[in-house]
Amino acid sequence: MTGVAYYDLAEKIVAVLKIPQNLVSQSLFPRISKEQNLSFVKKISGLSLLMNTGLFLLAIIFSRYIILLLGGKEMLPAQTVVWILSLTVPVVAMSNILGIQLLIPFGHNRLFSRAIVATSVFYLALMGLIWISTGFSIVTISVATVITEIFCCTVLFHYCRREGLWRRVK
Repeated sequence: MTGVAYYDLAEKIVAVLKIPQNLVSQSLFPRISKEQNLSFVKKISGLSLLMNTGLFLLAIIFSRYIILLLGGKEMLPAQTVVWILSLTVPVVAMSNILGIQLLIPFGHNRLFSRAIVATSVFYLALMGLIWISTGFSIVTISVATVITEIFCCTVLFHYCRREGLWRRVK
């Protein structure tokens, strides 16, 4: 139960770091859907990646203080999990741009759904592999979460490239 508490605290801290991307995504989706301007999406993706990388670095630097504030000294072992899960912040931001801001507004809902299904299958297979090999721990589950998010981003990027949505914009 202690490991679950560490993971829960770390996941909540990282979830707070993902809020700005969600706000940006929700506010820009209608404009992107209407205008379908690839150049604008590219600009937003660069700013988004920069902002979320900054949030990742802040999480690394200040995680100890945040954990002490929210959970006390006994929750400090959660810092490792925060560091690992924080890697998902910029990755999820890019997945959001590729999936929600590109594939869906440009009419590729099926590809987006395929990417989500493929990611789910990948995650389940990864969990099965972890279960039969090393067993579950908060660190292995955290690393599996990061690997899964990277897989999802890679699949979404592949679909965007294939459909010509991620090409050189002048």
